[in-house]
Amino acid sequence: MEKKWYPQMDGLRTAAAAAVVMIHVSAGSAGGAAQVCNQLARFAVPLFILLSAFGHGAPGQNLMQPAPLFLRRMKRILPPFWLWSALYLSLDALFGRPHTAPLWDLVSGGAVYAPVLYCGARAV
Repeated sequence: MEKKWYPQMDGLRTAAAAAVVMIHVSAGSAGGAAQVCNQLARFAVPLFILLSAFGHGAPGQNLMQPAPLFLRRMKRILPPFWLWSALYLSLDALFGRPHTAPLWDLVSGGAVYAPVLYCGARAV
C-alpha cells in the first residue's frame, strides 16, 4: 500500500522544529521577550508526538502487533544514535576526558551530551 503524503504535515513539522530551536535559544533567560517566546514555543514537543501518532495510525499500520513497528523504528533510530555517541566518546577521549566504560556508555546512552538524535523523519 502506498503511503499518503500530506504537505501540511511538513509545514507543521517545520513550525515545531523552529519552536524547539526557540526553546533552546531562549532557555535560561531571566525574563522579558525571551521568556515569553520560550513559553509560547512549548507546543513543539506535543506537536511532534501528535504527528508521529498520526503517521502510526495510517492505513496499513497494524497497531495490534507493535513488534514490527518497533523493530522498523529501531533500525532507523539506533544507527545514527550509535554513530553520534561513538563520535562524542572519541571527542571526549581526544580532549582528555575519557569515559571509564565507553562500550557501556555507547550501548546505554551514557555517551550522549546533547539530545541530538535523528528520528528518521524527512528533512524539512
